[in-house]
Order: sequence, then C-alpha cells, then structure tokens
Amino acid sequence: MSTRAAALTELNGQILAIRDSTLEGMVRALREPEDAPRAAVPPSAISRRSNRTPSGRMAVISLTGSIWYRSTSLLDFFFGTSLLASARELGDADQDSAVEAIILDFNTGGGGVSFVPEFASMVLDVRQRKPVVALINTNCCSAGYWIASQASTIIATPSGETGSVGVRMAHYDVSAF
Repeated sequence: MSTRAAALTELNGQILAIRDSTLEGMVRALREPEDAPRAAVPPSAISRRSNRTPSGRMAVISLTGSIWYRSTSLLDFFFGTSLLASARELGDADQDSAVEAIILDFNTGGGGVSFVPEFASMVLDVRQRKPVVALINTNCCSAGYWIASQASTIIATPSGETGSVGVRMAHYDVSAF
C-alpha cells in the first residue's frame, strides 16, 4: 500500500481535534493521484530534537504541522509532530537543571486526539516547576490550542490564529484504493 493510501486509510475513523480547513486540505492532498507532486519537506520536519537558546537557559520545542500521537503514515505524509517525541523533549527540558524556561513553538491546525490530554497534562505538570510559554507563531488550533492552554503564558503573533476547538471524526470511503 502506498504512503498516500496508508495515510488516508489511517485517517479514516480517527477522532480529531482539527480545524475544518486543515482536515479538508489533508483529505484533498491524500486523494491526489499517486504521482502528484508533493511539497518539499519543511525544515521543521527534518530535526525533531529540542533546541536551546544560545544561553542554553530556554528550551524550544516545536509543535508544527499536524499533530499525531506517534510516527505513523499520517505523520510521514504530512511532516507533522509526534507528541510522543515531543513528550520526551519536554521531559528532558524539565529534568535539565540548566533550562529555566520552556517555549512551545506552535504552528498547527491540530490533529489527532490520541495522547493530547496526556501531553497537555504534562505541560500543566511541568509549569509547576518551570515557566512554560506557548508561542503561537502563527497558528494554534484545536489539538494545538488544547495543549497551549495548559502553559503558564500564551503569546501570539499579531496575525496569529488561535482556538477552533472542536472534535471531529473522519470517515471517508477508501474502497477505491
């Protein structure tokens, strides 16, 4: 099964916290012919390691693209964020005594619901020990906002889009695949 077909099959039946236009764009991309060109891999998808500011006192964890629990066909196809990997980054930053604050850098229209409550709870727990700043740069909707709402502080760019909280379940006829 192709990556595109596997991702569409995986999307089918998922419980999603995702902006409508993000889901519609994903389905459109997944329904394109196999040989249709795909966008280049964004730089944020190449490295999922936590970054530190030059002083090393702040950790920056990027939550970009569609949000999924772990590495899946959907994550592979859309170059999104694995919450499982992000949870490891958050835990490492929390345990690192040199890190005084954590920045969660958001640019997401949301994604799957799996592990979002647990990750949001981790953010709430970590903020009891260190400031956690949710930087909305420039989009933080649905699953992303669910997580961001647990930070100590939310900062949005003037043109930033936040909210769009809602839960959907995708069901698409994939029998043609």
